[in-house]
Amino acid sequence: MVCLLLIAYFWFYIFMPRSLPSSLKFGIPLKRTNILVMGLDQTFDEMHRPVRANRTDTLILASINPFSQTASLLSIPRDTLADIPGHGLDRINSAYAIGKEELTISSVSKLLDVHIDRHIVIRPGGLAKIVDSLGGIKLYVEKDMKYRDTWGGLNINLKKGYRRLSGKEAHDYIRFRNDEKADIGRVERQQTFIREMFKKLGSPATLFRLPALVSAVKRTFSSDISGRELFEAGNFLRMTDRRNIRSDTLPGYVSIDHRGCWAPDNRAAKRVLKELNIR
Repeated sequence: MVCLLLIAYFWFYIFMPRSLPSSLKFGIPLKRTNILVMGLDQTFDEMHRPVRANRTDTLILASINPFSQTASLLSIPRDTLADIPGHGLDRINSAYAIGKEELTISSVSKLLDVHIDRHIVIRPGGLAKIVDSLGGIKLYVEKDMKYRDTWGGLNINLKKGYRRLSGKEAHDYIRFRNDEKADIGRVERQQTFIREMFKKLGSPATLFRLPALVSAVKRTFSSDISGRELFEAGNFLRMTDRRNIRSDTLPGYVSIDHRGCWAPDNRAAKRVLKELNIR
C-alpha cells in the first residue's frame, strides 16, 4: 500500500503537479523571493562591432510567494524615467550600461520601493537558445509583424496565427515594437510569451528535455541564484496554477517633457504593486 501511494504521488508530482495540495509540494522556496530579470540587448558601434556596454532590453520583477501559492510579474518598460543613483534622471535601461547589475537593482528598488533578493541576467541571444532547448513554443501571433534593422542585425517577419515558434522567432516576437503601442505593446507580448513558457515548463515532456535546458541556462544566464534556488523557483512555477500567476505593467504615460520617456504614475504603481502582492 505504501509503495502504491508513493507511485501515485510521484505520478501526480510529475504529470499533474498543479493538482497537489500545497502541503504535499516539496522542492519549492520556503520564503517569499523577489527576483529581477534583466534581458540584455545587443548594440553595435560605427564599425558594426558588438558593444559590451549593453543596456537592458527587458526588465521584469518576479515575486514568488509560497505561502499564498502565487507568483507575480511586473514588467518595467525599457524607457521608464527613473532616478539612477549617482547619475540623476535617465531611462532605466541605461543603468546596466553604467553600473551593470548592481546599479540596475538599486535603480529598480528605488523606483518601486521594493527589496530585491536575487537577479538573473539573460545575455543577448540567450532566450532563443532556451526556447530551442524546449523544442519551440506554441502561441498565437496576433498580427503580421515585419521589421528590418540592418544595423542591429534584426530581421522580423512573422505571420499572424497560432503556431510553434523557434527560438529566433520567439525572440523576434518579444522584440517587435514597430506599431502604434511601441514599447508597451512589446511588454504585453513579453507577458504573453512568459505565460506560454510557464505552460511549457509545466508539461511532462519538458522533463525529458531537462539536460538541454540546463545546458542552455548555464550558457546564457548569469545570476546570484544558487542551483538549488533556481530549481526551487522553476519547480514552484511548474506546480503553480496558472490562474495564480499574475502579471501587469508599471503604470505611466509618455512624457513629452522628457524626450518621450515612460513617466511612472506613482499612485497607480503603488496600487498595482499591492494588487500583485509585491513588497
